[in-house]
Amino acid sequence: MTAASVSPPRIEHSRFRTRSADADWDFFPFGRYGRGYRVNEAQRARVLRIQNWINMGGVPPLALFIVMDAANPWGVVPLALVFLAWVGLPPPAQWLYVRRLPPAERPLTQQDICGFLARTQSRGVALRVLTVETVCAVAFLVMFAAGVRLAMPTVIAGSAYLSATLAYKAWQAYCVRRLQGRLKLSALG
Repeated sequence: MTAASVSPPRIEHSRFRTRSADADWDFFPFGRYGRGYRVNEAQRARVLRIQNWINMGGVPPLALFIVMDAANPWGVVPLALVFLAWVGLPPPAQWLYVRRLPPAERPLTQQDICGFLARTQSRGVALRVLTVETVCAVAFLVMFAAGVRLAMPTVIAGSAYLSATLAYKAWQAYCVRRLQGRLKLSALG
């Protein structure tokens, strides 16, 4: 077992965490919901290249959403399948690359992520993120209701996905804001 470092671990892209004793990284392909794997700098660069390659492949489906005919609801099905593959493909593709590597030191938790953000973000940034994400989530919920009323599948799917994502990010910003208050009190006490 390695000794714990003095400085807290650094987290990048919500899926990479620095290791305590060496210069390697712990990588979590499914974020905080799965096992972690030990990767070195070259392997980390390869995983990020896989992610960038898949993300660049996702730009054309987003462009097609703009020019799609909204009057034909069945025209949405192939496009929705491409979008779901774009969202769901990176973690399994990265997992296939790292699955035989040694395990991470310990699991990645939501508390690790929020604690790191509480130490590195200013209070103003955390409050701004909380406010903007909450307002946008509510706006997309209103758009979702309008899409249901008008029976527009593209608007329904897009606004439901975006409102759920933004609500999660707002909840995470709220947790960071609460931790910042505790960190400030513990530093004074």
